[in-house]
Amino acid sequence: MSTSLSEDGLASPDMLSFTQRLEIIFAAEAAILSGISIVVLIFYKLYHTILRAHRWNAAGLRQPEDVCDSNLFMVLILGESLRVTGKTMTLKWAKDALITAPSTLCYTQGMVQLIGTNLIDWRPKTTSFLVRDYLAGGVLAVVAFIVGITVGVRGIGIVGPTGLWCWITPDHKLERLLGEYLWMWTILALTIFFYGIDYLVIRGYVVLEGGFRLRWVPRDRVRLELAQANNVEEPEARKMATQLLFYPIVYLICVLPFSVTRWMTFSGHYVPNQASAFTTCLFSLSGF
Repeated sequence: MSTSLSEDGLASPDMLSFTQRLEIIFAAEAAILSGISIVVLIFYKLYHTILRAHRWNAAGLRQPEDVCDSNLFMVLILGESLRVTGKTMTLKWAKDALITAPSTLCYTQGMVQLIGTNLIDWRPKTTSFLVRDYLAGGVLAVVAFIVGITVGVRGIGIVGPTGLWCWITPDHKLERLLGEYLWMWTILALTIFFYGIDYLVIRGYVVLEGGFRLRWVPRDRVRLELAQANNVEEPEARKMATQLLFYPIVYLICVLPFSVTRWMTFSGHYVPNQASAFTTCLFSLSGF
């Protein structure tokens, strides 16, 4: 298990094992891949924006809005960039075979990971550009409130070594829950629920009536409507409904195994290094 050094640099008897250092390196490599994907996406956005502006200005037309033009997209990029930065900072601990704490680097890593993960978790999905811009400010405000309350009440001292990196220490389990995991699990459940409803509505199994009332459609009627549907529109609707399911499935795969193994570790249960490394890499690849 990792431990710390005091500020005067006196060595602790516990050091990171070779297996733990290898796990750190794998997680950092996964984070770097996510970072590369972010850089590629940013350059693609710049290229696409310049090319689109040239074409539409030449035609004397107003440029159509794009998903990447919203402030919410930039918040998502910021959150993923912070999370990648936090994970790659663990390479310092792998190099030294121990975590130096209390230290500025340890505090910085804990805060960067806390802010970045919350920014990613709180990103909403909407098709309205006006709503996206308002929600971007809302996401920043919510994350600032969560992080501010979590750290403000107890102070920065709650951040320290937590196994293989710096985060909220084991003796502050409530802050761990309120600072990240409660929202991560809540948003995961809501994502599965709402995307599942969207799928059922698009496929015709559920009808959304006045207000938020949902009504199940008899199976025979669904089959009849599918049989009578336009041959062009029906495959497109089926494709859209299937694509909607990809997001919650991928989010579930990235978040649930990682959070389960982490909380098992927090609770004192033994977690094989292979399982911990695998789930950490999955979580680190979420931006890829």
